[in-house]
Amino acid sequence: MSKEDIWKRLHNVTEPYNEKNTSSLFEGSIAENSFRLYQLFDYGMKNQLRPEINGILVQKNEFNEIELAFNLSTEMSIFWWSVFIINITLIIILATTNWLMDCAMFPFGWKVYGGFSLVGYIIALLIYYNKVKECTEKLVVLCKGKIIS
Repeated sequence: MSKEDIWKRLHNVTEPYNEKNTSSLFEGSIAENSFRLYQLFDYGMKNQLRPEINGILVQKNEFNEIELAFNLSTEMSIFWWSVFIINITLIIILATTNWLMDCAMFPFGWKVYGGFSLVGYIIALLIYYNKVKECTEKLVVLCKGKIIS
């Protein structure tokens, strides 16, 4: 596809941030040779982990290539790192002090709390990677392309 066709298709399924139009697939901004998109937000719990999609269009001989990078939004990244640091701190405190073992909030000790925290992070990671996969598939179909890796 030509660059103009790719950009036209992206514009057709992308709305500006916070427009609340549910007919689009993405929200974000599209510039001359790059774009920053998010999968449309519907305030569901799993959609809190939607990836930020940064794309750059690169012309290679007779075809166009879109280089994609997926990241957590800055706000979610700060949130997840904060939760991670708080959990690690709490696990260290629980593991090194005996008086908290009798606390009603942590009746099973630091190992169980740490295990639940680890399982929660793994679930969040799996949800995030599933969102990345969904977005990639939508963009591949939209641009009539294929994944090069």
